[in-house]
Amino acid sequence: SLTVELNKVDHIIQQVARRSKPVISEQLEPPPGQGRALESSRLSAFLPLVIQGKLIGILVIVGRQDMLFRDSDELFWNSLGDQMATAIGNARLYQNAKVSSITDGLTGLYNRRHLEERLVAEESRSRRHGHPFSVIMLDIDHFKNYNDTCGHPTGDKALTIIAELIRAEIRDIDIVARYGGEEFAVVLTETDKAGAWKVAERIRKKVADHKFPHAQVQPDKRLTISLGVASFPGDGDNAKEVIERADEALYRAKKQGRNRVFLCGQSESEALE
Repeated sequence: SLTVELNKVDHIIQQVARRSKPVISEQLEPPPGQGRALESSRLSAFLPLVIQGKLIGILVIVGRQDMLFRDSDELFWNSLGDQMATAIGNARLYQNAKVSSITDGLTGLYNRRHLEERLVAEESRSRRHGHPFSVIMLDIDHFKNYNDTCGHPTGDKALTIIAELIRAEIRDIDIVARYGGEEFAVVLTETDKAGAWKVAERIRKKVADHKFPHAQVQPDKRLTISLGVASFPGDGDNAKEVIERADEALYRAKKQGRNRVFLCGQSESEALE
């Protein structure tokens, strides 16, 4: 029965995991449609995949005994399992190295270099399809005071929390990066300035309402952020200029009192306030 088969497979898997050695087993039930004539000729090989002494998985191979399986094949199966484990380990190392090269180690967001590369691609896509995109630049108000007063571990925790708050307010197709220090950048694909302002306001409110540890040391008794918004193509001829305009808008938000969103171009800002 299927229950017997599953119980046997579970027992074999536990045996392989415990011993880290291949197990060759008869298949109790023939594949659907093949009848019972082949039952005695089909075997399964359960191969442990081990990397640096740690079991990462089990490879199962099913085949005909006369073609694939012999009593003398234990060395072969050990070798095959080792090769498969090595291949998976190398793939993992490559993937980890690739991820590390484009992400910020503290927050897990993209880093500045990868953001700039993605922006170039987004500019090209925007020109090709005639869609706008927007950039939000933001940083934490009076972060030096918070970091110096509460200590760097507390400051680092605040950065990771803000990274998560930003991620929760944007779409999967958008891009968010730690731009440097306490500054972050968000790229909103196919989003005009009015739409970007709404997203920026949501992020600002989320951060202002969050109960950060020791936030009472801040001038406003809470941790807040200032944000600047610019859009392509209206605020720059290329992605680099849009980033610069958004950064200038961020500076103006700070100059006007912090904990606010400021748009590139005063008339647009007044229209949306």
